[in-house]
Amino acid sequence: MIKKALSIISIIIGFLILLSLITPMIMGLILKSQASGAISIIGGADGPTAIMLVGTLGAGIVIIEIIIGVLLIAVGIWGLRKLKK
Repeated sequence: MIKKALSIISIIIGFLILLSLITPMIMGLILKSQASGAISIIGGADGPTAIMLVGTLGAGIVIIEIIIGVLLIAVGIWGLRKLKK
């Protein structure tokens, strides 16, 4: 019973991970937004100056999260199939 529950939880978590990655991608395509970076310089003549760089995360993190999601789903399905035998 516990193994079945763990398999189902693994599938659900894997699905949620993939959903959390795919949904923003689809929304970005629908809204046709483009990822961009920005540079801001904040300061004055008599105070300290700060330079802030803003950008996007690399694709490597997204790929790792997709792999983890797929692996969780695969392990969950494998676990359920193993319990049926």
